[in-house]
Amino acid sequence: RKCGYCGGSPITTRADQVESCGYDCLLRADKDMVGYDQAPLLKPTIDVSLPKEGNYIAEKVGQHQLNIGPQSMTVTCSQTVFYDSALQNEETVFVTCGPAKYRFTVTSESGVVLGTNFKNNQFGCDPCPKYMVYVAGSLSPGEFKYIGSFFNTGSLAQCNSQCRDNIACMTFQFYGLENRCDLFGEVVETPSLTTKSKDSTICTLEKSVGSCSIKTRAGFCGWQSWGHCPKKFNCIKIEDYQTKCPWQKEIKAAAT
Repeated sequence: RKCGYCGGSPITTRADQVESCGYDCLLRADKDMVGYDQAPLLKPTIDVSLPKEGNYIAEKVGQHQLNIGPQSMTVTCSQTVFYDSALQNEETVFVTCGPAKYRFTVTSESGVVLGTNFKNNQFGCDPCPKYMVYVAGSLSPGEFKYIGSFFNTGSLAQCNSQCRDNIACMTFQFYGLENRCDLFGEVVETPSLTTKSKDSTICTLEKSVGSCSIKTRAGFCGWQSWGHCPKKFNCIKIEDYQTKCPWQKEIKAAAT
């Protein structure tokens, strides 16, 4: 038998005893989310969708308390995407408490129900943006086709933008305390230093991502390695690359 703890109830309370918490669901950003032991996850932002419904109880010390019902909560990864694969690389989802206690129904921005049995520890944000993956370790300038460094880089999102604006960039390393962003021209699978720096985050392109890059700010579309799109590939200009794939390729019939 296991001990249970709920909303100030005695620590000796058994998990199989009926004990009311005073709420059916608890949602908070400051929590060890799924994957926290594998990557330095970022915290999501959680907002109450208006108008408030009767099943929303209160927010206490950053913890949203709800009963089962229609109240929608907006959970967002402002810089990246959700880390848990069950959330399918979404950046924003809408959650409601129920149908079971301590479980959430999650819906995507497009209205697709992703599941009805999510726990409150599945909303951690990936340290890397969409179409990039986290690599544990550290990189040194002078290797992996080092491109250069930007200083006064205030956020991981800004470092990501600097990488996307450079046609050769395939990997970036962000140092939060130093406000430094290092760019590299290779996909990194195994870093030179496997011991992770406490302050650094390495993000590299997924292998499955096409190399025909969309660089809207620079006003052109190019092939990562050669500076132009090869035959059989069509470069697609995406105006709003914040909400769509920054790297995309479309295979066409052989050009004549």
